[in-house]
Amino acid sequence: MRVAGRAGNGWRSVLLRQLGRRVRRVATGTGMLALAVPLAWPSGAGGQHLDVPSAASVRSGLVRLADFASGQSSPTPSVPVQQTGTAAGGKHLVPGSQTQGLKHATGHAPGKGKGQLPSWAAHGPSGSASGTFTARGPVRGFDAATSTPVASETSAQSDLYKNADGSYTRKVWPAPVNYQTSSGSWAPIDPTLVQGSAGRWQEKANALAVSFAASGSDKTLGALASADGSQQVSFSLTGAGNVAASASGSSVTYPGILPGTDVTETATPDGMSESLTLDSASAGTSWTFR
Repeated sequence: MRVAGRAGNGWRSVLLRQLGRRVRRVATGTGMLALAVPLAWPSGAGGQHLDVPSAASVRSGLVRLADFASGQSSPTPSVPVQQTGTAAGGKHLVPGSQTQGLKHATGHAPGKGKGQLPSWAAHGPSGSASGTFTARGPVRGFDAATSTPVASETSAQSDLYKNADGSYTRKVWPAPVNYQTSSGSWAPIDPTLVQGSAGRWQEKANALAVSFAASGSDKTLGALASADGSQQVSFSLTGAGNVAASASGSSVTYPGILPGTDVTETATPDGMSESLTLDSASAGTSWTFR
């Protein structure tokens, strides 16, 4: 609508008359007018519902608006008031009794989702199996009379045995118990002293050549040589007497080799050891081994 070229309040009266005619046409159903109509949405303990104004109340409101716009109504018409509220104090859970009677609320059987795995089920035997179980006899393990060594599993400090019952036993020592022969095989060390052709006491079986003199005054009282004889070390005792050696097991003793002093030499798997036994405190406090 455009009104121009009117002086004073003339253009207002024209505007109001035209607005009044449009409002009346809407009120009587012969025109259209955009009008904001409030919708009430109250909440309470009984649930929630939407209040929509009736056609009569809308038409009555439009007539009052038209009268006000045309100047025919003196009191100010009431305006819509936005209703507010909260859910405080209301029932937040709906019992099943209020929904059982509703249509399309009966549900349906559960379906299968995309990629859903089948329900778990315990595994059972795939077929029938039968047979006879024979219990194994008692395990006896190592028996010196029946267990046999496994040569390929032997080392310097361990032995492996196959037992008569099918089991295996490995024995391990902190020091060497086997030596390697010239052929490369392993053989048990036997430090027991035996007297050789030259009268010296020597080990029965070992890669090292350990020997002791038959007499305490020998310049080579004790000797140790490598397996191939390329290296050797020997010693003697200064002032030693010409006393005969007495062998027992892997040791040889020279009683009274010095006044009040006995010397014992012992062959070991990886060398030799020595000990001195004193008869009294005056036997001496120092000894020289050359």
